[in-house]
Amino acid sequence: MAIPVWPSQVPATPVLSGTQASASYGEPIVSETEGGPGLMRPRSGPRMTEFGFVSVLWTRAQWAAFEQFARVDLAKGTLPFRMPVFRPDAGAVSRVCQIKGAQWATDMSAVSRFRVSFTLIVYNW
Repeated sequence: MAIPVWPSQVPATPVLSGTQASASYGEPIVSETEGGPGLMRPRSGPRMTEFGFVSVLWTRAQWAAFEQFARVDLAKGTLPFRMPVFRPDAGAVSRVCQIKGAQWATDMSAVSRFRVSFTLIVYNW
C-alpha cells in the first residue's frame, strides 16, 4: 500500500514563529544497577521528532482538501503520510509524518479563513 502524500493544494508551510523541534531520538532505556548509576542504552526504531504545526490561514477549499485528506486518505488521521518539512540545513525535504494521536484542531475565528493545528511527528527528520 502506498503512503498518502500531503495534498498539493494545501500549504504545508506552518507559521514559523516559535516552532521548536523535540529531540530527534527517543529517551534511552535505563537499567538499574546496585550502588551505581543506571546503565543507559538507545531505543531501537526510527528517529522521531515532534513539531507543533500551526498552519498559515487557509481558504475554505484548502481546509476542505485537508479535511478530506485527513479523514479519508489517512483513515481519520491514523495513517502515516509524506509531507514536505523544513530542515535548517536542507530547506524543504519530503519526510514520512504522522498526526500525533490522530487529533487536530480547526480555528474558524477569521472570516472565510481557517487555521489548523496539530502535533506533527516527523520520522528521520
